[in-house]
Amino acid sequence: MLAFAIFAVVFVLVLLAAVVYLYPSSKSPSTIPGLDPVSKEDGNLGDIAKAGSLHEFLMKLHKDYGPVASFWWGPTYTVSICTEDVFKQHTNVFDKPNELFMMFEPVFSLKSIQFANGEDGRARRKHYDTVFTHEAMKRYFLDFQEVADGLVKKWTGLVKEDHIPVSEYMSVFALKAVLLALYGKAMKDDKKVLEFKHIYDNVWSELELRLTEPPTAVRQKKLQEGRDQLRIVIDSILKERKKSPPQHGEELLIDLLLDKEDPDVTFYDSLVYVIGGFHTTGNLLSWCMYFLATHADVQEKVYGEIKTVLGTDDVDHTTINDLVYLRQVLDETLRCAVIAPWAARFQDFDSEIGGHKIPKNTPVIHAIGVASKNEAVFPDPDKFDPDRFDPKSKHLHHLSFVPFGFAGKRKCPGYKFSYVEATVLLVSVLRKFRVMIVDGQVVEPVHGFVTHPSDEIWITISKQIGNISPQYHLVLIKHSRILVNISPQYHLVLSKHSRILVNISPQYHLVLSKHSRILVNISHQYHLVLSKHSRILVNISHQYHLVLSKHRRILVNISPQYHLVLSKHSRILVNISHQYHLVLSKHSRILVNISHQYHLVLSKHSRILVNISHQYHLVLSKHSRILVNISHQYHLVLSKHSRILVNISHQYHLVLSKHSRILVNISHQYHLVLSKRSRILVNISPQYHLVLSKHSRILDHFALPMKLIRTS
Repeated sequence: MLAFAIFAVVFVLVLLAAVVYLYPSSKSPSTIPGLDPVSKEDGNLGDIAKAGSLHEFLMKLHKDYGPVASFWWGPTYTVSICTEDVFKQHTNVFDKPNELFMMFEPVFSLKSIQFANGEDGRARRKHYDTVFTHEAMKRYFLDFQEVADGLVKKWTGLVKEDHIPVSEYMSVFALKAVLLALYGKAMKDDKKVLEFKHIYDNVWSELELRLTEPPTAVRQKKLQEGRDQLRIVIDSILKERKKSPPQHGEELLIDLLLDKEDPDVTFYDSLVYVIGGFHTTGNLLSWCMYFLATHADVQEKVYGEIKTVLGTDDVDHTTINDLVYLRQVLDETLRCAVIAPWAARFQDFDSEIGGHKIPKNTPVIHAIGVASKNEAVFPDPDKFDPDRFDPKSKHLHHLSFVPFGFAGKRKCPGYKFSYVEATVLLVSVLRKFRVMIVDGQVVEPVHGFVTHPSDEIWITISKQIGNISPQYHLVLIKHSRILVNISPQYHLVLSKHSRILVNISPQYHLVLSKHSRILVNISHQYHLVLSKHSRILVNISHQYHLVLSKHRRILVNISPQYHLVLSKHSRILVNISHQYHLVLSKHSRILVNISHQYHLVLSKHSRILVNISHQYHLVLSKHSRILVNISHQYHLVLSKHSRILVNISHQYHLVLSKHSRILVNISHQYHLVLSKRSRILVNISPQYHLVLSKHSRILDHFALPMKLIRTS
């Protein structure tokens, strides 16, 4: 019996020893909640593979264990953090845990900046960062624009039905842009760029596969062959640059790389920046195009902002920050698509996070993809909604959204570069084309080191309505997002709120938006005036006149034969023929049928019936108290609140406005506009144009003298 007891005790001790040997982490090195390893060698790598990606694994890990959680990366105990509160406690950490990035080693080598820590890593990073400063960014706009213009030119040659592989185009654009901006003009040939990308695609696919599957001998050999091919290309670029060194002040990243004495360091650091520089931006643009193609309202809003802020100008360092909504779209793309899911750091001393002790050299993953899907910060996190990043919204802490990392001055060095590159491309494409998704596609995210689409994204394009040429006129309003396509015979205005269609004969063009931020281009000479609040007076050639008042009581005199009146809310349909005029306004319920001899006006509130002979017109309105005497050559429309008395003879015009108390004598060649509050008198000859603002109180006298008398 005693012998059996001794045997039992020994057996239990041996069993415990075996368990400790096989599962050394059963006792966690920290108090952080998390997973035990499945095996000694693989840890939880099998769980990561089962989840589909590290990002998806971390989403479940943090859902189960909270903002600070642990697991085993193979035999290595690893911590993951995912909220701003704990991010704050790890902001000054520079060094990367190389064991989490060893799958890169066959391509980038331990000599590259990817694996450089300590003083060497800091020194290299500081040296290279000089080409990514705010000042340095200014010179890249032209390079990006050159590449973007090339892409737009290619798309212009396509027909509407062509299906465009947008991911392919965006990746090639990003690669060409980074090579041109950072490495000079050594590789501008499209064929060479495509060859480089093909080699890179094969290499990158193998690297990402290693996150979930160990490499085979065949795959390892192909990876090494791909790396050698990349080296041939990079070395040729470096060699070409040595032959043509830069002038003073024109140094690029390639020149800083060539400073290195070790050619291996030069090559591997070059490769890191080439791949890092285009892979993230290429996928950012692919996803952004996808979201724009599937959210027409967002695309329309971006287009409106581009036209309002830039007009026909290219974006540059002075205007990029004015494209506020476009930046919101880029940020929401980074968040919603989880472009860069994670980063990682470690410290070579014991530390603390969230009240838990962290043993020295423990890898700490920054689960920035999990943070971007935090429902407490981003409600309905899978919905694409750029308004989350509206500058007026103050709810976001700066560490709630960190798509390029945040720690230890080692966040992605090219984050500004990426924003500029993406902005230039999107402005160039969206001002020319509308992008639409091809029906029937199912596009899913693949979360690797960078999130990319599961399959190619196919789009179609159509030219934006509105080209500025001698025959076409385009007016874009800040808030109404108006598209105008004006052919010699037809005029189409699509305003988001007012839905106005105006067809006014081959010579006249009119565009009205809901909020009166207008305007218009008429006749052979083409004049365009846009004011923020639309206190606009436009004199377009000697025969055409357009006046817009604050509340859109508008008088438009278009040649001696045509008259157009628009009411406050502009729910208007206007058909103007040689003999007839029809005006329908929402509130006044006025129908006017004007022949050569007779005019009939029926107003709901004033109950007026007017019979007007060939030479004289008399209108008595209940509320406006208006008396108008008009000869056969002159036309006047009065708004409800103006209280204007006008006597118009063959040569003279008299206007008395309630608030301005102005008496004006105007000769045959002059036009007068009085706005309700501005107290402005303007005398304009056929060749001058004036824009009046609300508070300017301006008196302008052009050309021939004019008699002016102010009354009390």
